[in-house]
Amino acid sequence: MKTLVTRKGILRFPAFVPVSRLGTRGGLDARLQKALDSAARAVIVNHATCLHPKAVISPVPAMVTSGSSVLLSYGAMASRRGEIGEIHFPSRKKSLTPEAVLEAQEDHAEVAFTFDFPIPFGLDPIEAFRRQDLTISCALWAAKAMKRQDLPLYACVQGWDRQSYRQCANAYRGRDFAGLAIGGLSTRADNVSNILAIVDAVLEEADGKPVHVFNLGDPGTVAALFNEGVDSISSNAWMALANEGRFWNNTLSRIEKPSSRDKELLALWNLSCATGEKPGRLAAGIVRLEKAIGTPPSEGG
Repeated sequence: MKTLVTRKGILRFPAFVPVSRLGTRGGLDARLQKALDSAARAVIVNHATCLHPKAVISPVPAMVTSGSSVLLSYGAMASRRGEIGEIHFPSRKKSLTPEAVLEAQEDHAEVAFTFDFPIPFGLDPIEAFRRQDLTISCALWAAKAMKRQDLPLYACVQGWDRQSYRQCANAYRGRDFAGLAIGGLSTRADNVSNILAIVDAVLEEADGKPVHVFNLGDPGTVAALFNEGVDSISSNAWMALANEGRFWNNTLSRIEKPSSRDKELLALWNLSCATGEKPGRLAAGIVRLEKAIGTPPSEGG
């Protein structure tokens, strides 16, 4: 079994890692924070969330991302600056920079991911090559610039097909990274066989280090990825399904117009199914869910 040593303890794999906003959004997000210490081995957090004045301190290791998915938003631009790159927002006259992200990670993270540049499906090939080059440059820069010796750093892998993902992962061979993290697969989620081929190529280049996959939360896909050998997967699907009244292990079952309490219990149930951990508040509350749908959901998934 692979493990990763963090300043908050040992992170055991395989692990489903829920995306958390550390209570900054209020409502369901805030009510679930106290359950995460018994229901998850770690949480995935955007670096900007860590800086929010209302963010709670995670009781489990916080794996902090750059939040570079904002590049997929309208008007955002990938720009090179010296040996690294940044994401620029011309309309707001501001930029998201690797320096700002790394500073937040060194202050708040138990595990950090390098600054990357997402390559969505169908992107122009020239721009795709450019974003991959920026991703690699930022990862190599972070490995040199990081000051904290107790902060495991994952190098982000971006590409557009099996071979390009392999080439990106290969660029990190022999470097001092704790693991590899695969991004950009959510825009390819409708082709599971293609995703598994990409993952397999990265695993072959990982040299035995842990491999993480971002933003894939379909229960069937998660199971397939773990079976393929992925060590950790992150998604907010556990909470998104709960908001729709759906169960992780039986998405065809649904609670119509779930109450706030229903959503909370559903989220805990979904997280329990995904992680294999049992939140302390789940046992009594699940009886209500069983009555709501008429038949109890089966464990596993």
